[in-house]
Amino acid sequence: MAILILNPTSLARACDSEAEIEIPDLDVKDSREYYDQFDGDGVWISSYIGFLEKAVRERCHLRQFEFTDADAVRKTLFDEIPSDHVRALLIEFTNRHYKDWHESDVSLPDYDDVRSDCRSFCDDCEYAYENTYGTYDGPSADDVDADEDELDQLVSKQERLERKRRNRERDAERQRRQQAQYDAESEVVDSEWICDTDCDSFLDHVSSEYRDAFDGNIPALEQRFKEFLIERGEKDFPPLIIELARNRQ
Repeated sequence: MAILILNPTSLARACDSEAEIEIPDLDVKDSREYYDQFDGDGVWISSYIGFLEKAVRERCHLRQFEFTDADAVRKTLFDEIPSDHVRALLIEFTNRHYKDWHESDVSLPDYDDVRSDCRSFCDDCEYAYENTYGTYDGPSADDVDADEDELDQLVSKQERLERKRRNRERDAERQRRQQAQYDAESEVVDSEWICDTDCDSFLDHVSSEYRDAFDGNIPALEQRFKEFLIERGEKDFPPLIIELARNRQ
C-alpha cells in the first residue's frame, strides 16, 4: 500500500470549498519583438516558455500541452493554463524568478562569432562572389577538318567505309577538344567576395544557428522551481489531488 504524505496547509486550502484561488497579476512581460540580433534576439524566451509547458504537462497531467505562442511572456500566455492553481503557481514563480534567471543564469553566444562561422552558407551563392575563370589556349574543335561525304557513289565502297572511319575519328577529336575547352573555362582560378550586405536568407540561417548555439541553462531554472515548490510546501503534492479535492466539495 502506497502512503501519500501531503502538506497539511496546502491540503486544507485545496479542500476548503469556500476558498477561491487568487491568481496574482503578472508583473513580468517579455517578448522577442523587444530585441534584435545584437542583443540576443530574445532567444531565452522560448526556452522559458518551454519550461512552463513542461510544468503544465506534469502538474495538469496533459502530455500534449503546448502554448500557442512561444515568443512572448505575457498574461495571455498564462491564460491558456487550464488549472487555476497551476496558473497562479507559475505566475508567482515567474514574478519572483524570471528576471533574475535571465540576468544571472542565461549565457548568450557571441553573435559575431556565430555569424562568422556561418559564412560557408554563402559558398554556393551566385551573387556573393565574383569568379575569375580559366582560359583555353589549346587546339580548337573548329580547326578539325570537315567531314567527308560518306554517301558519295562516285567512289568505291571501300573508300566510303574509310571515309566513315575518318569521320568518326574527326568527331571524337572535336568532342575531346570541346571538353578540354569547357573544363579549362569552367575552372575557377580566383574568387573575390563582392557581397556588401547580408541577405535575408543568410540572416535567417544565422538566426537559426544562433538559437541552436544558445544554452538556456534550464537545469538552473528547474532547480529554482524545485526550491520554490519546497518553500510553498508543494514539492510532493500532486496538483491532481488539489483538483480532486475541490471537485469533491
